[in-house]
Amino acid sequence: MKTNHIQYLLAVSLLLLQFSCGNKPKSELDAGINDSINAKYRDNPALQKINAEILDNPSVDSLYRKRAAIYAKLKDFELAIGDAQRAWRLDTMNAQNYLTLTDMYYASNQTRLAKETLERCLKNLPKDKDAHLKYAELLFYVKKYQESLEHINKALEIDPYMAKGYFLKGMN
Repeated sequence: MKTNHIQYLLAVSLLLLQFSCGNKPKSELDAGINDSINAKYRDNPALQKINAEILDNPSVDSLYRKRAAIYAKLKDFELAIGDAQRAWRLDTMNAQNYLTLTDMYYASNQTRLAKETLERCLKNLPKDKDAHLKYAELLFYVKKYQESLEHINKALEIDPYMAKGYFLKGMN
């Protein structure tokens, strides 16, 4: 009788061990990779290609920016924002990651988050001309013309040959 209880406990322990040690992602990033390879887009050749690249190089932020752009074209802003956030988490000192995240927020009508992201970018990377211009555009759209001009001028101080800066300045 005692051996039956021991065999029973051993069997239950083995089952628990087997089911609790499944293939879990190694990190949050790995979980994000698996989550963002969405089943409804499995037939999209552009996504298939970028997904394969991401699986081979999961720590390359530019790949997530590329995939975010593809999701944005497909109007799936939730996945686009998720990938833009992953890119930003991988390299918080790359202005392109902030700008991609800003674009995804803006495209999904989350202008407050877009503005906060640009402000964070300018705080961390105050010499980035593209961030100043993007922020100037956002300020222009919300009719804060003087602040917009200040950021255009900062961008033009950094790069006086930037045509887009002069174009925006002319619109103000």
